[in-house]
Amino acid sequence: MAKDDNDWMEHELCNLQYQITELCNERDDLTDALYTANEEGATARTDYSILKQTFDDKLATENGALSRKLCLYTDLIDEYEKIVVQYA
Repeated sequence: MAKDDNDWMEHELCNLQYQITELCNERDDLTDALYTANEEGATARTDYSILKQTFDDKLATENGALSRKLCLYTDLIDEYEKIVVQYA
């Protein structure tokens, strides 16, 4: 082989090594970004679960309180009707 051919092949090999290094760096960056996105997604899912549970608990508490009030008002109306009928 001629010296020019060797120089050209050596130059091409260096270019390929550089491109491989760049691709590996890009792969590492993408892997890091994916890991970060997965972590942020897990945090968001946890936050959502906590908020949903808090909302569900509050809703259950409110529903319970409203049910008790409704029963109380129903009992008061029944008592009022009894009094009205009694004095009518």
